[in-house]
Amino acid sequence: MAAISLGLGSANAQPLTHPRVPTANLAGTAESFDFARDMPLTVKIPGTPGRSITIPPELLELSENGSSYLNALQRWRITAEDAVSAAAIAADYLGDQQSVEAALTTLSPTRANEVRHTLATIHNPVATPNFDDPSTTIVVLGNGLDESGRVHPELAARLKGGLVLARQHPSVNIIVTGGNTGYGYNEAEAMSNWLVRHGLSPQRIIKEENAWSTISNAWLSQQVLDSHGISPSSLVVVTSEYHIHRGVVDYCLAFGPDVNISGLGTRAETDLSDAELRNKTYRDAVAWYMLPDAVKADGLPPFFGQNPDWKPATEPDH
Repeated sequence: MAAISLGLGSANAQPLTHPRVPTANLAGTAESFDFARDMPLTVKIPGTPGRSITIPPELLELSENGSSYLNALQRWRITAEDAVSAAAIAADYLGDQQSVEAALTTLSPTRANEVRHTLATIHNPVATPNFDDPSTTIVVLGNGLDESGRVHPELAARLKGGLVLARQHPSVNIIVTGGNTGYGYNEAEAMSNWLVRHGLSPQRIIKEENAWSTISNAWLSQQVLDSHGISPSSLVVVTSEYHIHRGVVDYCLAFGPDVNISGLGTRAETDLSDAELRNKTYRDAVAWYMLPDAVKADGLPPFFGQNPDWKPATEPDH
């Protein structure tokens, strides 16, 4: 099956071509484009004739029923810089370093630095928490509650890890991040209550009560801290061992190269293969540049096949 091609003349406003939509635009106009569900997505790199990067389907989150977020892109507007950034991530996943460098040279210096930092975070081990920076903030990632709304053992392990760090560093705030569950309970609320029951002052706890995925954990944590007037230059992510690398990469994407992201992995029964973990990490990085903010915040469920008719509550601002 032929690949869908995003023909980018430059990193500025340039039209793309598509078999069914001849004049869609990547620069943010109201024109739309319509992707088929199962086609590969190919990005042509500006200024390099013949150079293109095909984003593998596994990085575009194909769900079990065959749907992906490509078909939803018909209503969204992504910039050429975002498309090339996603392509650079995909090229790194494929081991094509020449295409990575070709893509990075077309980006603005700020964006190129951001993508390089993301790739370095993907390739390097998770940094050990360092509380020398007085702005350091702890963030504990949720991962569901049981049917009665109680904290289950894996989440309790994450909370214990965060609690130990908070007790060792009594001036540090702690964010708990997680939204509503399918049983009508809120993760952040349950996590906050658990920490208070175990002796942590509620004044130290910041609740992010809407996230349900790792990407939205990161995106909404940044928004919540900003709303509290908090701009940490150091952040410690606490989550399960199998999840810590992906979590740190997602927080790196949300907070940028100027914030030091370290991590603490806690014990869990879940065991994913190295290939699965690698796939999910790169998938999140590609999605970061392909998804509008409204979707990063609360719109990932349709891409896992849960709600194919979902539409953003507000118009995306890309």
